[in-house]
Amino acid sequence: MTEGTGQTLDHREGQDASLSALTPQVMGDLLYPRALYSPRLHGSHLMPLPRPSRSLPESSRAYLPGDPPAMIDWRAYARTDQLLIRERREESSALVRIIVEDTPTLDWPDVQIAVDAPRKREIVARVAISLAYQHARLGDRVELWLWNGKDELPSTMFSARAPSDFLQLFRQGEIAQWSAESFREGVMTRIFREDRGHVHYWIGDMLAQVRTPAWFMQLKKPCLLHILSHLEVDVNWLDRDANYFDASVYTREFRGRRLRNDEFYLDAIHSWCSSLERTLKLQGGDYVRLTDRSSISALVQFLEHVSQPHPQGTVHVPVSNPKGTTS
Repeated sequence: MTEGTGQTLDHREGQDASLSALTPQVMGDLLYPRALYSPRLHGSHLMPLPRPSRSLPESSRAYLPGDPPAMIDWRAYARTDQLLIRERREESSALVRIIVEDTPTLDWPDVQIAVDAPRKREIVARVAISLAYQHARLGDRVELWLWNGKDELPSTMFSARAPSDFLQLFRQGEIAQWSAESFREGVMTRIFREDRGHVHYWIGDMLAQVRTPAWFMQLKKPCLLHILSHLEVDVNWLDRDANYFDASVYTREFRGRRLRNDEFYLDAIHSWCSSLERTLKLQGGDYVRLTDRSSISALVQFLEHVSQPHPQGTVHVPVSNPKGTTS
């Protein structure tokens, strides 16, 4: 049951639904049970704790002067005549920092473009808050930062003491129809320290800077959730007789039929996303591209990939092919 929306989604429906139906509860129902019995869904770090373990021989080491006698494995000493210390490594809560873009490009598309397509700001907010709720529910410390696209570093943060705080933030967004102001309520000005944090998520459309900021790439475990509208990775909706403008570098005008018939636009989108993915891979990060029509299971698949111990690299969950046919 999803609070605040009046919707009821069972497990199967939750997986098949698109990100426009994502709620913190749906995320928790799909991911939380598996996270409890598998490697933690985050960058939780392992810490050697001063308690004995009888079941983990791989954690044994030779006794050193000053070690507590209670840590000695006396059974091993009786067998080998060697003093061995056995420690159990347990997980400690991680500091998870989620950086959310707060830029004008997220307010596209508007109702003049498409009535049935949600704005990117809504999808970004749904993903960010649901992810924050999931980490907080697992016991992590979560910081939700806003980046305005102008300053070098994020400067405002939403601080939450409990998972319920993120649920309240989600309800506020729904009530305000995901306006920019609703997401900014409750934020405080803070200094973003680059030497903190164990896992970092960047969530946005990347149109304010085109490339991943260098400072983000230097953080521990950077993960980019690249959110685009399905209209940005498809050209079939374009009017053949209308004109479309590109003001990214200098104003250029394209006829709708050219954009639909030629493949240069879709090739440019694919090349851009592939470049972002390669950059993350070189820095040992993770990347996924999603749209409002991506399934919730695609997001869950990416997060499960991030949570598993694997060689650092990327995973690309396809939401459309390079030619623009949205799945």
